[in-house]
Amino acid sequence: MYVTARQAAELLGHAGLSRSAARRLLATGVAGEPVPIAGARLYERAVIEALVRRRRIAPEPEELPELCRQGVMVARTAARPDPLEAARGPLRMSLSTRFVLAHLIDAQGALPLVVTVSSFVLAGAEVVGGQSAPGGMNRMVLDLQPAGEWFDTFRDRVFRTPPGNPWLMWGCRLLTPAHRR
Repeated sequence: MYVTARQAAELLGHAGLSRSAARRLLATGVAGEPVPIAGARLYERAVIEALVRRRRIAPEPEELPELCRQGVMVARTAARPDPLEAARGPLRMSLSTRFVLAHLIDAQGALPLVVTVSSFVLAGAEVVGGQSAPGGMNRMVLDLQPAGEWFDTFRDRVFRTPPGNPWLMWGCRLLTPAHRR
């Protein structure tokens, strides 16, 4: 059975998404390609319901795989067709954040990257480096390699993060003020 894009957005509302967030998610293709008919787009209801049932992940750092315990970079994007390529950048990043990123990569060999759209995890990779990008001192393009086994913790889950920039360093103690630790 099929549902319209409007009905799909209403169903995704049960997962806590606003109509605009649901539209961003559907635009990524995570629910498959819509079937266009007479001014509407149809999605398979079973696929939308499976998205609604995705489990949320809200782990404590000590519950995560070893590579994730010092922090996880979360890239929030709405890019299509390849959200991972969009997460590569260029990204605006402060000098202190670039320092922390370099330190974690040097210490661990890589930093986990989780790519989300409307809090739904769509992809993962490992940040293994980065270079300055044209357009300013605070712009950076990430060097990525495929995600390791750690990504199984995040795959096909919903990972809620606070509103803000297109990316954040989740669980990174080096970027958390001492009074919040």
